[in-house]
Order: sequence, then structure tokens, then C-alpha cells
Amino acid sequence: MTDHAKRLPSFNDFSPGILKDVRRPLKIVKESNGSRSDAVTGFADAFFNGVSNKRSTTNIPATLSSLSLVEKDEFTLTDAGEKILSCNSKTEAAAVLVKHIYDGFNGDLVIQAVRELEGRAYSGGFKAALKSQLETLGVTNLANATTDHTTLVNWMIEAEIIKKNGRRRQVDDAKLKALVGISASEYDELSLMDAGQRIFLRELGKLTRLEDVPIAATVLIDKCLLLAPGLYREDQFRQKIIYPLEASGWLRTSKTTVGRGSKSGSIQATKKLKSIPVSIHAKTFEGALPQDLRKHLAMPFAEVLSYVNNDDKHKRGIGLELLSLRMLLDLGLEPVTLRARSRVSTASAEVDLIAEGLHLHFSRWLVQCKHYKKSDNPVRLADLAKEVGMAIYLKAHVILIATTTRFTQDAISYACSIQQSTHLQFVLIDGHIITEYIKHGPKALIQYVTSNASEVMRIKKVQLEQGNQSS
Repeated sequence: MTDHAKRLPSFNDFSPGILKDVRRPLKIVKESNGSRSDAVTGFADAFFNGVSNKRSTTNIPATLSSLSLVEKDEFTLTDAGEKILSCNSKTEAAAVLVKHIYDGFNGDLVIQAVRELEGRAYSGGFKAALKSQLETLGVTNLANATTDHTTLVNWMIEAEIIKKNGRRRQVDDAKLKALVGISASEYDELSLMDAGQRIFLRELGKLTRLEDVPIAATVLIDKCLLLAPGLYREDQFRQKIIYPLEASGWLRTSKTTVGRGSKSGSIQATKKLKSIPVSIHAKTFEGALPQDLRKHLAMPFAEVLSYVNNDDKHKRGIGLELLSLRMLLDLGLEPVTLRARSRVSTASAEVDLIAEGLHLHFSRWLVQCKHYKKSDNPVRLADLAKEVGMAIYLKAHVILIATTTRFTQDAISYACSIQQSTHLQFVLIDGHIITEYIKHGPKALIQYVTSNASEVMRIKKVQLEQGNQSS
């Protein structure tokens, strides 16, 4: 089972307070000419008063390796390590290190978390508040005692892209923009876009990189409809996608680009869009998926279903993942990450995803799709209870469980009880609804989910009545 959770790199004994200058351990590695024993002796002498212990023999080498600054086997500098070592000052070196982590090790999430804490009142200190905010953004494996997240912030302070003022930390927008190509405010703006708008910007940005000329609107629209048809309604493409992006300064349209649903005219990227690397604004659902699944995204729906019902465990897992993705996209949601891949046994298979939506409000969805070989094998109360615990941990709002069979009455009653007593909502999709979805397309699924939302609203009115009684 592959874990695609978001993690931060480990920084054991790799803080600015210990190293003073990130070039120092890299210089030691360089001068050791591939000898690990000579390097760890150098670490002990430079950072731990000549004492050879776990800090010098294990922690610093492991951090250098996990950050891809040193080749693990040869113990020589990587290209990234060489680049940092060649910097002219320790501030510049820290900045190049931060850029390296930002691009490949979820450093952007730390920037986002610091940004979201700016101006907010919090108790328990910055370390605890940052950990909580990172977990809200999907970062896992942050133990209570860890300082990995705060050490990374300290390197960002060394790089001068974060300013420290007492217990507060503040992102320097101009320096962040100069370093990584996007400011925190631009990142916020992109984060608030729906997946359809971001995909459109990504494709416009990619074409602009090839040739900086106006792009025919029909080329961009057809490309987006091909990549993610569930995210778009062609007759509302301009009103929902193009015009809002133009109003926000991301693109320009030609004067001939008129008419509801029309593909006429051309579209051109503005300086605002061209200044941002494609790798940043291209963070769509594809980026959350493993490479072996992305190649199946264009698979015809009939073939997806054949995979779901296949006796081969691997194909059945792929089929469930693709079915889950199709459902989420047709509901206008953006898959963020696979929480678990294809837990397949002889009797069943299941796949878990996390998705997010931005309609009238933000929502996070915990999604599980189950397939059973035996049609009389239902989803039980215990299955729902397990997802409630995970939803609370991940701060989700909606639990969607789809099954090719049915739900027991106890499970349905439990879902109703949870909806009455907590903030959580359930969407339970059984084999009958899946059959209707397959037969009639997205409309059947959307109608069911909309009807379910009305029922949830009716159930949750009890919460207001109870509140009025207690007051």
C-alpha cells in the first residue's frame, strides 16, 4: 500500500542554530571526497565539540540524504547540494535551500500555514499553532515533540522570506515572489479558485511557454473539456471560467470573443500569469495522483467498469480509484490526495480519497468506494464509524461512501444519528445509485446528492431546535 500523504522533511540536528550556515556541512562533504567516515568526523568537530555520537554519525547524514543534497550511497553532493554550496553568502544559501524544499518537499504548505496564522489569535505558542495549521492543510506524521516544521520556518527566516516579530511570523511577499515565482497573496488567490479555473490557467500557461502569442479560445476550451469534462459546462464556460479570470487580471480576451458558449476569438496570458511558474499554478487533481493512475484518466467509462468488476486485484483497485475520481469530478469536487491505495482482499476492495470543494463555501470530503464480490455483502455500521474518526482527525465536513452493494439499516440509522449530533454529513451511495449513474450519467448522481443534501438539512434542523430549547 502506497502512502501519498503530505509530509515535511526531517531536520534532526540540522537547524540554523547548530549549523550557523547551511554551506558548512556541504563543504565538509565536498572535502571528504565520498568518504562518509571522514564527513561524520568533520560534522563532530564542526558542530558537536569533537564528540562523535548519533547527532554527527546519523542525524546530519540522514537529513542531507533525505533532502537530496547528498547521494546516499556515494556520499557526494547532488546538483542541489553543489548549487547551495556555490552561493556567495549564508543568506543566499539559505534562500536556495528554501527554494529547493518549496519545490519538492511541501515547503509551500509551510508558507501557506504561516500566512494563515498572520494576524490570528492563537494559544499554546507558535509551534503548536503551526502544527495544527499544517495538519489542517493535510500534512501528516508531525509528532507532538517534533521541531521539523519550526526548523524549516527558521531556515525561511535565515533566507529573509519570513520576518520574526516576537512570537509572530510574517511572510515577506516581495522576497517570496523573487525566490519562488509566486507571492503569498497570489498563492491565496489561486487556492480560492475552483479546479476548472486552475486547469484552464495551467493549459494557457503551458501554451504560452511554447509560443507567447494569443491562443485560439476553441483550442483551450476543447483541451479542458477533454482533460476534465466533469468540471465544465460548455454553455457556461465563459461566464464561469474565462470572464472571472479576465476580471482578476490573469488573462486577456480579444474583442471578438463574444457570445454565450461561443468558442470564437482568442485568449492571451497576462504578465501576472506569465510570472508564475507552470509547476505552481498547475496543482490540480492530477498532482495528487500516483503516476501509474494518471495514465488511466482518459479510460472510457465502460472500461472503468470492467476494471471494477475484474478478478485481478490490481485492476479492481485501479477501477475503484477511477470510478471514485469520475464521481468526484462530476460533482464539481477536486481530489486532493489518495489516503490509501487499493486495500484488496479476497472478498473486497476499497479505495480512500480526500477531496475539496468550493461552491458557496469550502468543504472537505472524505471519500471511500467499496466493491464486494458477493452482492449480499453490505456496508455495516462499523465501516461508517471508522470513517467518522478519520473525518474528525482530518477536519472533514462530508463523508461519502459508495458501494456496489447496499448499506445495512443500522448503518443508515447511525449516519442519521451522527448528522443530528455533529457537524458531519454523510452521502451514502449504494449499488442502485451507481447503476443509475452508469446508465444516465452525471445528472443522476447530481440529482441524488442534491436530494441527499435536502434530507441532511431537514435532519440538522433538530440541532437548532435543541439549541433553542437549551437557551
